[in-house]
Amino acid sequence: CTGVKLKLMNDRTSIYAGHFNYSFESPWATAVRGEIAFYPSKPYNISQYPGSSGLKAGPDPRHSNTDIVEKNTLRYSLGFDRPTFIPFLHPDDPWRAFNLSLQIFQSIIFDYEDGIRNFASAEKIPKVSTALTFRIGTGYLGDTIIPDVFVAYDPLGYWSVNPAISYAPPWSERLRFTLTAVLYGGRNKFGSIGVFSEKDSVFLKLRYQL
Repeated sequence: CTGVKLKLMNDRTSIYAGHFNYSFESPWATAVRGEIAFYPSKPYNISQYPGSSGLKAGPDPRHSNTDIVEKNTLRYSLGFDRPTFIPFLHPDDPWRAFNLSLQIFQSIIFDYEDGIRNFASAEKIPKVSTALTFRIGTGYLGDTIIPDVFVAYDPLGYWSVNPAISYAPPWSERLRFTLTAVLYGGRNKFGSIGVFSEKDSVFLKLRYQL
C-alpha cells in the first residue's frame, strides 16, 4: 500500500529589483546596462540522491517533512552594446557598423545545500548558475539584406545558435521576409537549454506591417 500526501500552497513571494543604463562616449562608445533582483526565501525542491533502500532518489532527511527548502537568491545581468566597424566584412560599405551585444546572467543561491534540484527534471541546480549570450547584426545593400546571429552558452555544457537573414524589399516598407534557424545542444536534455535539444527548427517568416 502506497500513500501520497498532497498539500496546496500559495506562498507570497517578494522580489526586490533595480536596473541601470549608462552610455560611455568615444573612444569606448559602449552602452552598459544591468538588472539585479533579490528573492528572499525563494523555495527550491530538495531531495537525497541516491535515495535510501536502493532508490534513485528519496526525501532529504533534513527536510523530509516538506521536501522544500527556502533560500535567499540573487539574480543579476550585465549587458554591453556597441557599434563596431569590421571593414573586411563590409566591402560594399566599410562605414556601415556591426551592432555587437554581449550579456552575462548569473543566479546565486545563498546558504546552499547539496540536493537542490529542478523539480521537473531532477537536474542539480548549482550554487552559481551562469549563462552568456552574444549577438551580432548588420545590414547590406542599403539595409535590404539584414543578417543576424544570436548565440547562447551555459558553462555547464549547453548552447544555442540562432542565425537569421532578412530581406526588406526597397519597393515596400511594409514587407519583410526572414529565414531563421534555431539549433540547440548540450550534455543532456534535462538541464538548462538542453531541454530543447530535440527541438531544432528552421522556418520562414513573412511580416506585413499595416
